[in-house]
Amino acid sequence: MKKTLILLLLILLSFFGSAQQVQFRIDSLKRELAKATHDTTRLSLYRSLSGNYTQFNTDSSSWYAQKFVSLARQIKDQESELWGLYLLATSLFESDIPKSMALYLRVIKESQGPGLMNAYRVGVSNYRIGQLYMVLENYRPAIHHFRSALPLLEKSQKKIALVRTGTTPTYLCLWELSGAFLYNNQLDSARYYLTQAIKIDSAISESNYSAGLEIDRNPKLASRLFQKNFRLAQQSGNLWSISLTARRFSEFHLNHTNLLDSAISVAKAGLQAAQTMNYVRGMYVNSRVLSEAYKRQRNIDSAYKYQNLMLGARDSLFNQDKINQIQITVIEEQQRVQKLEEEKVKLENRTKIYVSLGTMVVLLAFVLFFYRNQRKTQKANVLLQHQRDEIHQQRTQLQQSLETLKATQAQLIQKEKLASLGELTAGIAHEIQNPLNFVNNFSELSVELAKELKEERLKAKRDEELENELLDDLIQNQEKITYHGGRASSIVNGMLEHSRATTGERQPTDLNQLADEYLRLSYHGLRAKDSNFHSDYELIVDNNLPFINVVPQEIGRVLLNLINNAFYAVNERSKLKEPDYHPKVTVRTYYSPFGDWGASVQDNGNGIPAAIKDKIFQPFFTTKPTGEGTGLGLSLSYDIVTKGHSGTIEVETKESEGTTFIIRLPL
Repeated sequence: MKKTLILLLLILLSFFGSAQQVQFRIDSLKRELAKATHDTTRLSLYRSLSGNYTQFNTDSSSWYAQKFVSLARQIKDQESELWGLYLLATSLFESDIPKSMALYLRVIKESQGPGLMNAYRVGVSNYRIGQLYMVLENYRPAIHHFRSALPLLEKSQKKIALVRTGTTPTYLCLWELSGAFLYNNQLDSARYYLTQAIKIDSAISESNYSAGLEIDRNPKLASRLFQKNFRLAQQSGNLWSISLTARRFSEFHLNHTNLLDSAISVAKAGLQAAQTMNYVRGMYVNSRVLSEAYKRQRNIDSAYKYQNLMLGARDSLFNQDKINQIQITVIEEQQRVQKLEEEKVKLENRTKIYVSLGTMVVLLAFVLFFYRNQRKTQKANVLLQHQRDEIHQQRTQLQQSLETLKATQAQLIQKEKLASLGELTAGIAHEIQNPLNFVNNFSELSVELAKELKEERLKAKRDEELENELLDDLIQNQEKITYHGGRASSIVNGMLEHSRATTGERQPTDLNQLADEYLRLSYHGLRAKDSNFHSDYELIVDNNLPFINVVPQEIGRVLLNLINNAFYAVNERSKLKEPDYHPKVTVRTYYSPFGDWGASVQDNGNGIPAAIKDKIFQPFFTTKPTGEGTGLGLSLSYDIVTKGHSGTIEVETKESEGTTFIIRLPL
């Protein structure tokens, strides 16, 4: 019991204190661990280190929690092992939500039974699961788990000595319940539970949740509370607190004061704090605010930048695999509870039969007992039917969630196509400048020649030979204006063809011309975005290649994606400043009358590591930094070539030498 109470004390202490105090405590604990020889002492130090690292470095917190669990198993201390699993779940709280939730559910499952500590473990684990649902912004199940935790925490708190009144789990649970009801727009319930929390610690009256409740009633007070909390978070140096407080404060400016500059300033501070401690949720919520604020300011570049950052963080937190794992974990837990209930009912039914057989000597007692047990059976069946209906409803909701995620994925694919169009636009703007310059220059020359011709005709003594020369020059200038105007028109028509929604209809296409256009457009597009970008490029065409039946917009999109990636690869290697390195991209077309036709895109960049080569065509997989790629370009290209044109797309790569993508299509 004494050892367990010390554990609880250390767990609760890990949530509080400034970053400097935490670091000082960690260094002290590490020195003690280096000298510790007794298993009980080492267990206590592992617990403390994991708890102190929880909001400072989640990887280190997880590592010490695992060491704690391993040692507890080694010395066969089941009570400590359960607390170690709880600590491990806490260390994975937001970095791996499915695993964290599964561990908390396991602690609840293995803590079933009598005893104050079992009740306390079940209570704090339910409280933590409620917090996980708050992270997922799914407030109804969060409310359910907080309410399940509250009576268990209140019961155990009366007999367990904790650090101080204001940090009791009951107080924290009441506070989180208030927040869950607030975000679920149940303001009366939110105020009720916040009032209960304030009775335990009046300092909470100026929390972010208090500010949130004042938004509609007293916006000025809400603004002062948000500002005060943000200032206190910055003074404390707690990066986690800065990130979350900045999120609430910036959302307030965005949605209620329309002070977009203030919203951007606060959200940037929150984003910087989250990036410093690699706090993915903080990066997601603050970049979401920044994207919306810049969108309202019509700053499309910044809005797009932070939207990409938000999508990357959201994918890390809420990608399809993790959502599926969470759903599977919840369903398995529901099935486990249902199975326990069914076994309980079966046991009760067997008991009824045995009791009935034992009391058959008294007919009246037998009848009364049978009637009573029959009523219980009916109630149990009604309860089971109700549970089955709830499970069916939850499965329906999960199916709807999957459909929503599929729709979101389709929207992301459309955004990737729009990004491709944007890159083309930059290249075309650069490419069309040359014919426009020619048109302007020859137009100015034609005006001067016309003026000179008019002056000559007004002279008393006209020079017919000079007039003829001027007329000939005017004709030549007009021909050149017509030629370069037609060239500009063809570039614009090509752009319109690319931007027009494809019908999927194939048409005869000159692959050599298509490759030439997109190679130049890609290069000039990148030059338009980055004036420091330089690279050699070469097009090697097969002159025997006939017109081929393809969807030109789709094949053009494939070539653009591959060429853009090639230029990106050589540009990244150029930044390494290697001696004698000359970046180059080569595009080839080929034709085999008896086999197939196609194209290849080759670069001399850094190449693709063997460990990820098999993943490059997977949707949303990218090796580019956050905000520079969506991971959909190669996936879309793969689908266009293999599904849309029944061909293949292959990759040949060698690290530090380069990469070649090869498109093969059947005749």
